[in-house]
Amino acid sequence: MKISVTIRWIITVLIINVGCDNKQPKQNVDVQVAQWKEELRQLEAAHMDTVTKYGFIKSLPIFWGDEFALINRNGTISVQDSIKAAIARMPENRPAPQSKLFWKPEFIDVAPSGEMGYTYGYYQVIPNDTTQQTEQGSYLTIWKKDENGKWRLVID
Repeated sequence: MKISVTIRWIITVLIINVGCDNKQPKQNVDVQVAQWKEELRQLEAAHMDTVTKYGFIKSLPIFWGDEFALINRNGTISVQDSIKAAIARMPENRPAPQSKLFWKPEFIDVAPSGEMGYTYGYYQVIPNDTTQQTEQGSYLTIWKKDENGKWRLVID
């Protein structure tokens, strides 16, 4: 009788553990997070292509969300209104950018909920004028999904 109770107890514990095993849902979350990371990787590449075509400032509204803020190299923070005003002051037939901006995410992560993600890595600003120095640094970009499920820049 004692063996029978012990075996029942072990079987009950095993059933509870198997029934509560979170590995399958976690695997599903991991697959989804991997897909979101790939979306952000592709979005970063599309953002860089857009910067190459339109320039950095003019490309921002294409990607930004409602809460967007730009943290400039000198540490100042620009919000949408100030960036929109800067864009409005730019001539329509603006000459080609004075430099080329390149960046590559070294790390991408997304919250398990899929609501927010971030990328960071290194950037280079290569001036068209070869007498000027190339600027290099690191960056952090924070992305958030909008109400339609589309990734939008929050902080750049």
